[in-house]
Amino acid sequence: MFAVRSNNMRWIFALIVAVLFTLSFQVKTFAMSSQEAKKHVQLAESHATALKWQISVEYTKTVKYPDMKVYNATKAAKDKAQQAVNSLPASSVKNELQTRIKNNVQLHLSRAQGYIDAITSGKKITQKKSSFESYYSQNPASDSTELAYHSMSSEIRKQAVLLYRVYGQTTRTAILNTYKAPAESVKRKTANAVTVKMKLDDLAVAKSKGQTNTVQSLTSEVNKLLVLLPAKEKTIFSNLLNPAQSSGRQATVNTDNLNVRTGPSTAYSVIGKLHTGDTVTVTSQSGDWVYVTGAIAGYVHSAYLTYDGGSGTLKGQTIVIDAGHGAKDPGAVANGLKEKDVVLDVALRVQKKLTDAGAKVIMTRSSDVFLELEERAAIANNSGGSAFVSIHANAAASTAYGTETFYDSQYQKEKSLELATNIQSNMIKTLGTRDRGVKEAGFYVIKYTRIPSVLVELGFITNADEAKRMATTSFRDQAASAIVEGLKQYYQ
Repeated sequence: MFAVRSNNMRWIFALIVAVLFTLSFQVKTFAMSSQEAKKHVQLAESHATALKWQISVEYTKTVKYPDMKVYNATKAAKDKAQQAVNSLPASSVKNELQTRIKNNVQLHLSRAQGYIDAITSGKKITQKKSSFESYYSQNPASDSTELAYHSMSSEIRKQAVLLYRVYGQTTRTAILNTYKAPAESVKRKTANAVTVKMKLDDLAVAKSKGQTNTVQSLTSEVNKLLVLLPAKEKTIFSNLLNPAQSSGRQATVNTDNLNVRTGPSTAYSVIGKLHTGDTVTVTSQSGDWVYVTGAIAGYVHSAYLTYDGGSGTLKGQTIVIDAGHGAKDPGAVANGLKEKDVVLDVALRVQKKLTDAGAKVIMTRSSDVFLELEERAAIANNSGGSAFVSIHANAAASTAYGTETFYDSQYQKEKSLELATNIQSNMIKTLGTRDRGVKEAGFYVIKYTRIPSVLVELGFITNADEAKRMATTSFRDQAASAIVEGLKQYYQ
């Protein structure tokens, strides 16, 4: 009996020892896990502290994006720390570490994201401000100007909301002064002009509907605003309000059944038609549209008028010719030809033909030199010219062939399309190449040139047959003649 009892006691003792050993192991394991989690949290906190200074203007002394390596390192460290804490059993240690992640790491990540978003919006404001100022300088009364104004205003409102997420009054103020304040200043200076433009649009609609009271009310409102405008804008809008009082140029209609509208776009009602040979007086202009008086008064598209003394003449026109590539940039190279050489030869021939016809020609390059795309567009924008033609040779598979002409719709869409169509049709007729058509594309030199602009691809230098023709003086002279004839038709 005693032996049995003694044996049972030994089993109970062994069980107790096993349980104590297991508990001891678990305590040690938990302690090790806790230490590991604490290390991860401390590392995340260290990264977050570095990030904190990256988003403080008081520290950086300038408004700029934080070092994204620091941001990404903080985010990665925070994720590892969170995983380590999540693996711990429920305890006061786990709660403490979770609080530290929230207050010392995630807080700075959230603030950094708010800072980044506010700067991103600010850069959009700057871009849209620049776009608006460009449209406004060309024509404060255009639809494009009004749309750009509203787009800029919308971005300003977006940033105003985002600024609330930026930590620190000094940093918020710095971002505001860098982006929002300059745009707000432009808005204040131009708000009256944009308002007048909108009211004149409403006035045109009211006139077309015979709403006499509305017409009188809007006219009174516009007159009150006109006195607040600078001289240039006042003249433009006064002419639009009272077009018959403006002394203008005589012009002749060069197409049949030309629609005359109540306002300066196809959105307005047609009030009559003019026909080929009709003479009118142009009294004011709104973008590509002009207000004319004569047999009927209203708005027509300027492309369908030939001004007295014009009749398709190139005399007195300022035209910018751009030979693509140059110097270190040869362009396409194939079949023994370099694009830069071919297009320069053609461009110089165009220059001579235009000059002989009485045009003033501005060349972006007249020799084998290199210009950045931005420089070419700047030359055109500062030229005071009325057309820009960039000359290129195409490249693709050896089987590709033909001629194509490109335009962009950002500025002067309708005039650029017309110019491209005229040049393309003459190129095909003169050269007898395959007609690849007129296409819209965002090539830099035509996208950012504010005057009517096109990019001509003479043919494919990578096609053996077309390259053989491009090497001849006859082809180059014919191409130049076709471009000049296209320009002549454009000015009709």
